[in-house]
Amino acid sequence: MRRALPLVLFAAACATPRASRQDPDALACGRGDSAACARRGLTALGGDGVPRDEREAAAWLMAACERGHGQSCADLGALYAAGRGVRQDDGRACELGLADACARAGRPPPDMARTPRVKLPPETEPERSIPPDEGDLQRALHYAEFYVPARDHKPLGLTREALEADPPAPMSDVQLVQPPLDARATRVASCLPVYRYPDGREYPSHGVLSFALGRDGRVSRVIVKLGESSESVQRCVREGVTGWEFPRPATGGRMWFRLTGTGPVANAPASPRPGDDIQYPKPGWRWPREKEPGCIASSVRLPRGFEGVTGHFTVQYGVNVDGRASDFLLFQPVPTPIARSIREAVYSCEFVPAADEGGTPRAVWTIQPIRLLGH
Repeated sequence: MRRALPLVLFAAACATPRASRQDPDALACGRGDSAACARRGLTALGGDGVPRDEREAAAWLMAACERGHGQSCADLGALYAAGRGVRQDDGRACELGLADACARAGRPPPDMARTPRVKLPPETEPERSIPPDEGDLQRALHYAEFYVPARDHKPLGLTREALEADPPAPMSDVQLVQPPLDARATRVASCLPVYRYPDGREYPSHGVLSFALGRDGRVSRVIVKLGESSESVQRCVREGVTGWEFPRPATGGRMWFRLTGTGPVANAPASPRPGDDIQYPKPGWRWPREKEPGCIASSVRLPRGFEGVTGHFTVQYGVNVDGRASDFLLFQPVPTPIARSIREAVYSCEFVPAADEGGTPRAVWTIQPIRLLGH
């Protein structure tokens, strides 16, 4: 069974998450451990001497509840009942199992009543807004540069002009939504197929999802860009996103993240995408190859401060009929300096271009794993 991969937020490729994301419970939560998500949520409510952060607590409790941790659903319900960290909503608290919230909302008692471990007074202090700055805009532009096909920049609002008119959410809000977003990855990722290529290799399909996060934590203005995927796949993603909400953000704004498919295996597209000059190799075609084997991996020159980085990354790029690469995209989030180094390495190498059955050179897409050895 394929494991659902986390959804990749645009800021994750360009910045280091807050320190709390690196503790053992945070890491275990990201791997699907609901009890670890629950512990992080309680800690954010002021446990172990940690200052209370109700919005962060709501994020971890959402992740735990969506992964099936019933007690966290009750604790999250207490936050909804008090309007702390999330919008005030007795109806939602009732759905999460709080009998007293059902009574206030005029609804029947819950099928399974739950008692929260915390009781909180209603929110009384207004929250301060943290406006996005130039750094947030630059992170969105860097995300577009390395992870979004150029043809999708304008439809997704990832141009400077669009970002200045409709600003991205600040980094603090992007980090805030990550735990519940990871927990929802399975639902959305299973909509997208895994493509099998003519040589037998399998790679997941990818796409980009954009939405606006309102000050009440609700999602609106959803845009889905999934390349070759069918209308049924688009519909599956949209239905999966319908009703999403998160803790109340400090400011809100637009967010973007890549989708990585874990769904059924399908044959890779064998024809050009609309508006593209580059095709996918068909059975019987010769695939492109580096004129000097290993050229890309050996050509990566990591920037200062990243010399020891190692790991495996997957890239997509086009190989034109002249043997030159173009249209580079990364599949995994990496810091911007490393992304630039990998792209420069790809563009520095020459290739034997693909050719059809008659030997005519063809411009094609290729997907390739790259291993960094920390040099």
